[in-house]
Amino acid sequence: MILPVGDYVATLAVRPHANGAEVRWSAAYQGPDEVVAQVESLIGDGTYGTGLDALRARFARG
Repeated sequence: MILPVGDYVATLAVRPHANGAEVRWSAAYQGPDEVVAQVESLIGDGTYGTGLDALRARFARG
């Protein structure tokens, strides 16, 4: 799916956390307001969320 956004710039910030690390995703882009939920779902949950879940499973302390 191609979303009607432009000038997309994303940042992943990793900071130490008592339980390992905290990762935050932020993004800025130009596009219609009605695509915000799609961007968050497809890119935030789908792309970054899936990748971070895999890292969590791979490096989980237990």
